[in-house]
Amino acid sequence: MVETPYLVRRANAHDIPRMSELASDNLREQYSLEFFKAIIDAWPDGCLVIEHEEIMLAFITGALMKGSTARILMLTVDTAYRRKHLGSMLLKQFIHNALRASNYRVTLEVRLSNKEAQRFYESHGFMKLTIIDNYYNDGEAGYRMDRTIV
Repeated sequence: MVETPYLVRRANAHDIPRMSELASDNLREQYSLEFFKAIIDAWPDGCLVIEHEEIMLAFITGALMKGSTARILMLTVDTAYRRKHLGSMLLKQFIHNALRASNYRVTLEVRLSNKEAQRFYESHGFMKLTIIDNYYNDGEAGYRMDRTIV
């Protein structure tokens, strides 16, 4: 097994300011600190970070939904650390945690304009299901994507 210099772990309240910073720098939607706290509190195993030398480089957040479904709310990687498989590491651990919580399906939404994210999720077995008009605050539509994990 190849050792990695990166640590994947559950997010905690101390991570919220850095999570907010990464989200602001890399996502077009804005989220309050209270939002991050609420999602960490609701499903701690669905909120993961990757750090290197105690610096957070990426995170994923999710929620447990009805019908044995886990939903990815956000996944972002610091631009300086993209293409180093950090997103894949987070996604694989998220899926593992979803299965442990008896969830057999993972869903997410992604902007129609975000072709890079669409390719990333498709490379991990997600399929585009539907277009959701005016999904984002700026009016852009999004794809709902889905993956069955059993």
